Amino acid sequence: MKLFLFICLLSFGSSVSFLPNIKQKASYLPKLVRLQNVPPTILFSTLGPILQTHRFDSILSIDVQKSIFISCFFAMASCVINDCFDYKIDRINRPDRIIASNKVSIKEGFFISFLLFTIPLLVSHYFRYNYITDFITWFSFQNLIIYTPIFKKIPVVKNIVCSHIISSSILYSGISASNFILSNNHILDPNKNKLFQIWNLCDPALQHLYIGLFFVVMIREINFDIDDMSGDKSSNINTIPLLIGIKKTKWLCSFFYWIAYSELLFSAIIYLNRIIPVI
Repeated sequence: MKLFLFICLLSFGSSVSFLPNIKQKASYLPKLVRLQNVPPTILFSTLGPILQTHRFDSILSIDVQKSIFISCFFAMASCVINDCFDYKIDRINRPDRIIASNKVSIKEGFFISFLLFTIPLLVSHYFRYNYITDFITWFSFQNLIIYTPIFKKIPVVKNIVCSHIISSSILYSGISASNFILSNNHILDPNKNKLFQIWNLCDPALQHLYIGLFFVVMIREINFDIDDMSGDKSSNINTIPLLIGIKKTKWLCSFFYWIAYSELLFSAIIYLNRIIPVI
């Protein structure tokens, strides 16, 4: 499966001619890849190792730095490929976006996303290779590739998948900080679901943080759906606001807010109880 996906990426990349007006195109890259999302990605990714190991110096681990690097590149690549698939919708909802405004063509956008995806995949597989983290990398990559063309068209499912993809970066960095996990490639039972096994390897404080962030992102994505209602309706994309209305959607967001608040609070209590056992 990995070889097949790699060949597909390589074939597509080699079929695209070199970008014309490279200097002008390069000036659009910060906005195209949503460079402003990189600092929050780094910040949240550093929380994973701390909660997993209960040590602040764990974020200095080379394996943790590698996971953060991969998460940042995946975040940028997903923004670009999402804009390529959402070209028609963005011309209505967000006409100022780089691809929607034709400053960068769809073909060039796919080429840029190809580069941004290829770099972290190569780093994962050839730099300090580990079976578990490489599995997480490829699983995340596959989700990102099929999210926009498939999951994004399915009501509710698209919000769940997107929330998981964004929030899972803390699980990735947390697993990468555990020397016990990284040094034992046979820790996963091949006869059982790998995802559930990886989840059980995470510290409870990290698990609750993931769930809290999951619902925070869910609220953000639903609010985006409210803003994009006109474009989504014209493109026959059924989102939560279009299905149940704005009023009920806001009530749903309020409910998710309390879940997120509770989970983040549980995470903090569990972590503090580990380092200061008085709570």
